[in-house]
Amino acid sequence: MRILNFAYGEFFMIATYVAYFCFASLGMPLWLILPAAMIILFGFSYATEKALILPVRKKMADWSVGVILVTLGLQIILQNLALILQGGTFLGIPTYITGTLFIGDLAISYERIMLFLVSLALLAGVWLLTTSTKLGLAMMAVAQNKDAAVLSGINFNTIYSISFGLSGLLAAVAGVLLMPHLYAYPTVGQVPIMKAFAVTLLGGMGNIGGAVIGSPF
Repeated sequence: MRILNFAYGEFFMIATYVAYFCFASLGMPLWLILPAAMIILFGFSYATEKALILPVRKKMADWSVGVILVTLGLQIILQNLALILQGGTFLGIPTYITGTLFIGDLAISYERIMLFLVSLALLAGVWLLTTSTKLGLAMMAVAQNKDAAVLSGINFNTIYSISFGLSGLLAAVAGVLLMPHLYAYPTVGQVPIMKAFAVTLLGGMGNIGGAVIGSPF
């Protein structure tokens, strides 16, 4: 949707804390932690778009800079809120899946294989969503030409909110699955978000194929 969300790393950070508390405090398995985090982050992201992004889009003709400033402010608030509530302690959990696959001299943990397969599934899911569903086609239409999309009967405000919610949902998947490797702490989202922005700039905003090609670099 061509929205630069500088608080996206903090969405990732929230997911790591959700994973930690679900696992350490509630004893939930991964198959329950993941959907719980996805629901929480979708709701949080959807509400963020309605409460913070939508007012900026309504009041500014060129709202891209305004959104950047708003999300930068949200980033600072969320980081400091996490620091106040949980301190700077690194919180970790054991790996979700133990064991290693040996292929000759090559050793790959089963958990990293799972991460790779989930990543492929998500990429395929996002591609199918944007190319084969009414919601995805509406998202692409709004991204390419909002005025034409509105004339076609598309509620662009709803599309923006759902797209923002889905971005939080995807951040939840990454945060939960990478939590055993990166831990949970207030600034854990900074490294993933910098890599994500680099891939986005290299591959092009809204270009899924470009993101796939650009990610190894």
